[in-house]
Amino acid sequence: DVCLPELVSDMVDEVVAQKPRPTKENVAHYMKEALGEKHGKFTSRVGNTPMVEVPSPNPKVKILVKCEFMNPTGSIKDRIAEHMMNEAEAEGKLIPGKTTVVAASSGNTASAVAMLCSVRGYKCKIFTNTKCSTEKINSVRAYGGEMIVGPSGKPADHPEHYQNLAVAAAKEPNSWDVDQYDNMRNPEAYYRSLGPEIWRQTNGEVTHFIAAGSTGGTVSGVSKFLKEQSDKVTCI
Repeated sequence: DVCLPELVSDMVDEVVAQKPRPTKENVAHYMKEALGEKHGKFTSRVGNTPMVEVPSPNPKVKILVKCEFMNPTGSIKDRIAEHMMNEAEAEGKLIPGKTTVVAASSGNTASAVAMLCSVRGYKCKIFTNTKCSTEKINSVRAYGGEMIVGPSGKPADHPEHYQNLAVAAAKEPNSWDVDQYDNMRNPEAYYRSLGPEIWRQTNGEVTHFIAAGSTGGTVSGVSKFLKEQSDKVTCI
């Protein structure tokens, strides 16, 4: 058995340590070979993460935690990246070797998109700001992606806000914008995967679902599914 996040971390470290410094083309080839062949169908490990019970302060309440860090790049965002790219491919919006995938991200989606682009043969251009962790920036570059770090603290309507930089870049020919903040495939990914997993793993006995929100995709997609199964489920 392989702990996937540790596997990725080890490969990133191996790539970064190469001397002379590897080119983007060599990095992409290395990661594609490692992820796609050496360790099998790596991206097929997206989703179906374990659920574990943690200590509860109330003996009448069982608290279960979904281990989303067990996704290939270590976060829940692998789910939306995979789903949105699958749907875009099915619609003919993505062409390997031709299309450049553009995404605005504060970190996790960036790594997920870069990993999938490396495996599937797309160039990717990720926009973030200075609040993004060094580890996430390095992971995107190790996957062969281009990482553009803009200034933080810009208003949402400012042209230098990292989301607006991505929108502008996506207007270039042969570009496709992940657009995680407005793409309805985002909540749909959780509706189709995470929601059913939670329902199945709790044998339909879940009473409360709690999630932190950023784009809102997780809480809205999972909540929609769970509410369809039982209107007694409380979503927070």
